[in-house]
Order: sequence, then C-alpha cells, then structure tokens
Amino acid sequence: MCHFISAVIPHTADSQDLTALARAHHKKLEPFENPSITKQLHSNERLYLTTASRCDCGSPLVSWPPAQAPDLGKLEAKLKRKGWTDSKVARSLAQQAAHDSRRDTAAIDAERPDLENWHAFLVAALNSERVPYVGLMVHSFTGPMDGPVTLRGRRAEPLPPKPDDLLGFLQEDWLYEICRTA
Repeated sequence: MCHFISAVIPHTADSQDLTALARAHHKKLEPFENPSITKQLHSNERLYLTTASRCDCGSPLVSWPPAQAPDLGKLEAKLKRKGWTDSKVARSLAQQAAHDSRRDTAAIDAERPDLENWHAFLVAALNSERVPYVGLMVHSFTGPMDGPVTLRGRRAEPLPPKPDDLLGFLQEDWLYEICRTA
C-alpha cells in the first residue's frame, strides 16, 4: 500500500510547459490513466501522476493522523509509583516535552525542501497562462494503479502564502483545486 499524489489540470493548460515547470521543481507530470478517477473529473480536465520516485509515502503534503503524544498523566503516575520526588517528575516531564518539540522541529526541517519545491511549482503553474487552478489529490493504492478510487469530494483552496502552510495540506481522496490567491 503506497500513497501517490495526482494532479488534475484543465485542458486549457499547456501540458508541455507544466511538465517542464514540474521537472524544474523536482516533480513529475506524467499522463495517468485511471478510469474510475477520470469518470469523476470534469470533461475539460486531464489526470497526471506527480510521483517522481517509487511512491509519495511520507510526503509532507499528505495529512496524517496526529502522532500519539505520550500520556503525561500516566507517565507522571508511573514515575511517582517508582518513588520519584515531585521535582524529579516535573524535570522529567519537562525534558520529555522538550525532546518532543525538537523531534517535531527536526521533522519539519527535513521536509522543508520538498515543501518549497511543491510551493514553487504551484506558484509557477498558477502564474502560467490558462491555468486557473491545479488540482491535487492523494490516494493510497493497495493494488493496481488503475484500480477503483472514489473521490470524497472537491475543495477549492487558495494557494497558501508560505511553503510551510502546505504541511499536511492533503487529505486522502479529496480533490483540492488550488487556485491563485486574491
């Protein structure tokens, strides 16, 4: 089971220009055939696969359920049962919180180049002629890539102003029509 990010582009867009823009931003724009997705698109839209490597698992664009934070109440009770003093427990909990914060910051820093590439590609694409929006969707395929996919719906969203605002932007099986900001 792997995630794949697809793009939906209006027929009016110059696909060769967009393919070159995608390549310049370390992305791919390759025509993609999936009859079940195509049936759910408007007649003036084309489907593309954006995956430049084996899959898009771990992409910072994909929304994941929040990480399970440690239950500090349970941890506190466990430490007290072990005979720890209140000050030692408080210090341990503070260290745990600091560790979690550093881990989250490191994860975002590691994803920043990909977020910046996605943002730059979307800015360039939306500044192209005849591209009123770029549709993005993610799906987790468990079988063949031409297998059935049911879209949960469409959402029109303005392009976020900063690359970091794209973090976790996509939820599975929604088609996001990303458009120019006003």
